[in-house]
Amino acid sequence: LAAYAFKTAAERIAFMTVSYEPPRSQGERKQASQTRTARLSYAMGIVAGLDRDVKKGLQEEEQKREEELKRARNAAKTGEAYQEDVDCNDNHEDEPQQQQQESIPVEEKLQQLENEHEARLALVDCNKKIAEDVLKSQKIKLSSRKKRSSISFNQLSYETGVVHSKEIDLNQKAIQQS
Repeated sequence: LAAYAFKTAAERIAFMTVSYEPPRSQGERKQASQTRTARLSYAMGIVAGLDRDVKKGLQEEEQKREEELKRARNAAKTGEAYQEDVDCNDNHEDEPQQQQQESIPVEEKLQQLENEHEARLALVDCNKKIAEDVLKSQKIKLSSRKKRSSISFNQLSYETGVVHSKEIDLNQKAIQQS
């Protein structure tokens, strides 16, 4: 499913880049090199916008998990009942599940959240270790390269790409047509 989502997003970026027509001032002739530079800048803007949105989403999720863990710790410390955040906009189809979650004792919920937190930390450590092991087993040494030569850059196309990156929904909830 993740591979399909990635494929769809990559195809959408390619389609948007090819169909992008850079703005021209009056009387300016269309040159292939200028169009190519503008489209490359546009694609780089899309990627930068998607990267920023993904990092922002991950940061928000991490903050929510930290807040939930903090609430559970405070509830366990003070002996108060732990209540999960429930959005008012959610469908009420999940009410039996929510009632079941609310009936979990504070200590159990705190233990569950602590275990999830520790598992996330262990997974990050494990991923780093795996990456190091793969590099070592393949006898690959990372080193810095010579600085690349600069490319022509079209700032207006880049900024347009950043704005248009919002049309791509990486979670595949919807893809807007421009």
